[in-house]
Amino acid sequence: MKFNGRLKELGKLVAVIAVSVMMVMISGCIGSNGGSGGTGTAHGTSTIQLNQTKLSFIVYSTSPSTCGSLRGIIEGTFNTKNVSCKSVSPAAMNALGGYTGTNASSLVAVRYGGNLRVILVGNFKKELEKQRLYSLIETGIREKGIAVAGGSSGSESGSGSGSGSVKVLKGNTAFYVRSILTYDVIPSKLHFYMYGEHTCPHCRDMMKWIPQVYGNGSLTFYDLVGSKYNRELFLELYKLIGVTGVPVIGITYNGTLRAVINSEYNVSATPSIVRSAAKNNGVLIYIGKWYILYYNRNSSRVLINALYKIFVDHESVNTTKVLKEAKELSGS
Repeated sequence: MKFNGRLKELGKLVAVIAVSVMMVMISGCIGSNGGSGGTGTAHGTSTIQLNQTKLSFIVYSTSPSTCGSLRGIIEGTFNTKNVSCKSVSPAAMNALGGYTGTNASSLVAVRYGGNLRVILVGNFKKELEKQRLYSLIETGIREKGIAVAGGSSGSESGSGSGSGSVKVLKGNTAFYVRSILTYDVIPSKLHFYMYGEHTCPHCRDMMKWIPQVYGNGSLTFYDLVGSKYNRELFLELYKLIGVTGVPVIGITYNGTLRAVINSEYNVSATPSIVRSAAKNNGVLIYIGKWYILYYNRNSSRVLINALYKIFVDHESVNTTKVLKEAKELSGS
């Protein structure tokens, strides 16, 4: 289609992002499908030799001053400069509290070899002793999850602040926490709108995977089978952006359209896709290749509004009018 040339032109500006997102889509994995995680036991001393050079710390806090003071403590204890600070919104911290079972306004994420293995919350000075922290890292590695320790974490089998049991996040819960800490994306604010056919195996996969990972109520499905109206809206998507088959999935974050994907894909890549789109103030579109529409460009905004209407409002648009207006605004 002629207007796809506009998409390709915009796509050149997002090439680096597209490559990184595609790598996540191909290689990402959820792990276990358990939603609530479990508990693991952290012993008082380390049983294997860990390499301190593989350690990195990120202090997350709603207060910049708190972030700075915690950073100083960690740098002094471990004689390392591999410590960074990141401000997070109260909403993100509240979401983290729900997943970790804490109500702290700051936390420390400990990575080993690039993988998140420990989260320290509350009064966690004891956990910053080297042997104690190494033991927690071992627990995270052994349990294939994230060990949560500190004064207010607790668990059914221990307080989490001493040398007893700590909470270990696994499966979807660990995935949600990583989504917030890595991409600043709260999974509960994601919603998926899918045009497809219940007879299509790729559509059935997505209908299974999306609720499995993001919960019941995270997916709105528009079946083309037996619905003339849905088929007409799908045809409008073809005219607007050139989709070629099903499934076609529109993804919103906190009510804002952030991606349209014309393919079955690994849903664990969604936070990365949404983050990339948000950082560039746009909507990422995958139709065999990655493209982007920018919210701050009038020609793109016309298309975005039309896509939102079709996916979220489930309403028809005048495609001829939309394409004409977008073309006029683009000056081409």
